[in-house]
Amino acid sequence: MIKLVFLFLISIILFSCATIDYIPESVSVSELSFVKYAEQDYLITLEPYLGKYESIGLVSGTIQPEANKIKIEVKRRLKYSSEIKNKSDNEYEIKTKKIWLIEPVDVYTLLDSIYYKSIEMGGNALVNFKLSAPLVYHFEGEVNLPEVNIEGFIIKRTDLE
Repeated sequence: MIKLVFLFLISIILFSCATIDYIPESVSVSELSFVKYAEQDYLITLEPYLGKYESIGLVSGTIQPEANKIKIEVKRRLKYSSEIKNKSDNEYEIKTKKIWLIEPVDVYTLLDSIYYKSIEMGGNALVNFKLSAPLVYHFEGEVNLPEVNIEGFIIKRTDLE
């Protein structure tokens, strides 16, 4: 899902000067597997835990992608004869433009950090799991970066012993 957001943002930046006449149908399926954690007898669920447990604490984390400003050349076809008269190649104008290249974010990096923090605190489950991916505007670079946020309630399940 996050990679799709990055691809979408880069596409908008690269093709903002072009006229789009057709957008093909596309299907995208994303997954976030908890199997790795379940194999360690660690529960991650979006629901509250209904068994006996001890409250450990709340946890939240955020990961932001790396972004680099790069120069690209944009080739634009000239449309009007007045534009063509002033250009040496008679058909195209090439301009240099700076864009942000935003790297993909690995959600598992953040999830692993939250898992290890939970274990360190004595928990064996993360309940009321929530994941969001808002766009956050950074004034310094004048760019929107998609962040990934995870939050939940750490518990120690006591009915397993």
